[in-house]
Amino acid sequence: MKIYKLLIPAVIFVMIQTTAFTETKKNCDTIKADTGVKIYEKWKCKTGDSKDGLGKKIKKFFKKKN
Repeated sequence: MKIYKLLIPAVIFVMIQTTAFTETKKNCDTIKADTGVKIYEKWKCKTGDSKDGLGKKIKKFFKKKN
């Protein structure tokens, strides 16, 4: 009986911890590629590059400098 009392919480703990390490990846197939920017975002999603988006780069380029 003592083994069962230790085994049940141990199994539950292991099951909870394994879900914490699962990798979640964005589904790139749901992105519609109807514009140029969306095509670029879909390409970046497929390559796994998650740096600044194209919109942020354009805003930085046209930002007024003091």
